Amino acid sequence: MNKNNPKVIKPVPSKLKSYKPIIRFCILFFGLLILLTTTFPFLSDKFNSQITWLMVATSDITGFLLKAFGLSVQTHGNILSLPNFSVEIVGECTGLYEMLIFMAAVIAYPSGWRKKLIGAGLGIPLLYLINIIRMIFITIMGNWSPRTFDFMHMYFWQVAMILIIVSTWVLWIEKIVHCEKQPVGIHFIVKFIWVSGPLFVLWYWKGQDQYLVLFNYALTFLLIKMAGFNLQYFPAPKDIFNNLIPFISLMLITRGIPSRKRVIWLVEGLLILIGWHMVLTEVVYFLGVDSPTYDKFSVPIYLFSETLPFILWILFARRQVAGLFLRQKK
Repeated sequence: MNKNNPKVIKPVPSKLKSYKPIIRFCILFFGLLILLTTTFPFLSDKFNSQITWLMVATSDITGFLLKAFGLSVQTHGNILSLPNFSVEIVGECTGLYEMLIFMAAVIAYPSGWRKKLIGAGLGIPLLYLINIIRMIFITIMGNWSPRTFDFMHMYFWQVAMILIIVSTWVLWIEKIVHCEKQPVGIHFIVKFIWVSGPLFVLWYWKGQDQYLVLFNYALTFLLIKMAGFNLQYFPAPKDIFNNLIPFISLMLITRGIPSRKRVIWLVEGLLILIGWHMVLTEVVYFLGVDSPTYDKFSVPIYLFSETLPFILWILFARRQVAGLFLRQKK
């Protein structure tokens, strides 16, 4: 090598450094979810009167708006009664849990506290308003056709509320944090809805039943044939099994993932989700659906299950996700 003209060696940029925002977001968001799952049962006991007030307020507002539509409605506390249908407004019906997920995502995102407060000030009322619309919709559907209530409540609106949380979060990132004139994330959300909608219909129509058959067979083999447990029936919480659909949709629509990696990540993510389904089913079985312990932790379990597909997507496709939403501040 010529000493007078030494070769300049450029430093290789650290992948860890380039992914610092996404890694920080994952750690903070996941940490907040763990904190939420461990403290929520105790906080719900301490603030029981406030949560009860929110349930009653939700019932009263929903009843008032239903009366405005000309329906005969009676409210008694958190009980909402129509001529052919009655519903009890519980904590899950208030939109509180969706607000907690949204706030965890807002706090974890790299932005200033002023913009986080704006996100909270705009996002929480918006989510509550959408939740009121949800309650009006499913109550009318329950009064019109009680058989459709379970589908609308346990399947359609669970998926829809997660989409709404993500959409609200993305809107906050692009309009408040980055002030984007040409939003990228909204296009991604539209594509997500476009792909996940048909997959969800197929899942509800045929896929869920087939999955439960294979799931019960695999769980029976693992616990009875291999572990030697003497079990007769598994109370599978099938409404939480819906989280397979968002993960599949996200992995299919994310651009920039090589085909081989896409297949590998899909398989790995689905195996993790199926493993979580098995763990959760065993917890439900050994604790009992009606046990006080399970009742206390059912909400945190629900929150974690609904957000797990998005956590896996961010971890697997961190490079692509960083380019979509987790950009450096301008």
